[in-house]
This record gives sequence, structure tokens and C-alpha cells, in this order.
Amino acid sequence: MSHQLLVVDDSLTMQKVIQIAFEREDFRVITSGSGGDGLAQARARKPHAILLDVTLPDGDGFGFCEQFKADPEIGSIPILMLASAG
Repeated sequence: MSHQLLVVDDSLTMQKVIQIAFEREDFRVITSGSGGDGLAQARARKPHAILLDVTLPDGDGFGFCEQFKADPEIGSIPILMLASAG
């Protein structure tokens, strides 16, 4: 059985790169381009881990991380924050 990984990043390039890398390792990658949608995806799909961009179009990644962790349904899911320079 593959693990589910939720990638919350507004860069389609980053989403694709992460998807290619993790699908080789038997991960099913779910992508989202915003923090709000990422929260909804996490609640609906209960991924095994979340990769969360620091900068999102609808808010700060750290703020969304707090929202993920405050939700009893998804708060125990591990989150790895991503940051990159253009």
C-alpha cells in the first residue's frame, strides 16, 4: 500500500518535481495550490505527511501550519515546511 503525501505549494513546478521524486518511492502525491485548499484536502484525505510551502497566495505557511496542528482530526500528521528562493 502506498503512503499519501499532501504537497501544499503554489508553484506547479515544485508540485511536479516533488510528485516525480516521491512517486518513485511508492507515495501517492496529492497537490494543492493554497493553504485553505490544503486544509480541506488534509481533512478529507488524511495524508501520512504534508509538505507545506512557507509562502502561499492566501497566507503565511506558518499560520496554516498552526491551523493544521490545532485541528484534532489532522493535528498529528507530520508537516515539513518548504522554503525556496526564486
